[in-house]
Amino acid sequence: MGIKPVFLFAFANDEANSLRLDAEWREAELALQQAADAGRLVFNLTPMATPEDLWQKFHRFHGAISLFHYGGHSDPNQLYLHEESLKGQSLATLLGLEPNLKLVFLNACKNAGQVADLFAAGVPAVIATSEYIADSMALSLARHFYSGLAQGRTLESAFLAAAAFVNRELQLEVGIHHALPPAISEEQFAWGLYVQQAEVLQWQIPHATPPKSQSDAKGDLNVHNHGEVKKQINLKDNQGNIEINL
Repeated sequence: MGIKPVFLFAFANDEANSLRLDAEWREAELALQQAADAGRLVFNLTPMATPEDLWQKFHRFHGAISLFHYGGHSDPNQLYLHEESLKGQSLATLLGLEPNLKLVFLNACKNAGQVADLFAAGVPAVIATSEYIADSMALSLARHFYSGLAQGRTLESAFLAAAAFVNRELQLEVGIHHALPPAISEEQFAWGLYVQQAEVLQWQIPHATPPKSQSDAKGDLNVHNHGEVKKQINLKDNQGNIEINL
């Protein structure tokens, strides 16, 4: 299967803890758990992310990061991380250095203005928002998007299906934009998928490599060596995330 794709999740709340970010990351982890257990991806979580945390994670997983997800507060120019903000240009620089990156998902308010910097850095696709968003809708979109990816949908199909569910009562126009953010009308869904490399729309989570039969080396033996199964567990504490390999 080659390099196992890393899904890097970072969250940061405000002092009032006004967003249901704990629920968002738990829903995303639950949706991706089976794929992670099967060895199809690595789920990595930083629940109270600082700029230093992100720098460390991008160093640690350099070359393997396929998806970066942010949940919290934002605006057209920056993400509001724990203790301090991170400029969109700085984030774009980090993300642009990842050769296997497929998607950046900014699940926060009014951040479509950051798409230009992300595109300039070479990011293939971005899910971003054009206006203030409801916390409940952000949670629902993330849950259904990652469930779709885990079930084998392409990036495009997972986004459209999740948006259709969240948008089922509003019936707003859902946009896949092959250029920088356009002027958004009131009839358009707040989340848009911005793409500068069309082929990334068909990207899927890789399937696990099937175990090799020992019969190839042992003659008539029909025994399958499944090897050691490792599961990454992320525990939340006041310092960020702890990972335990079992």
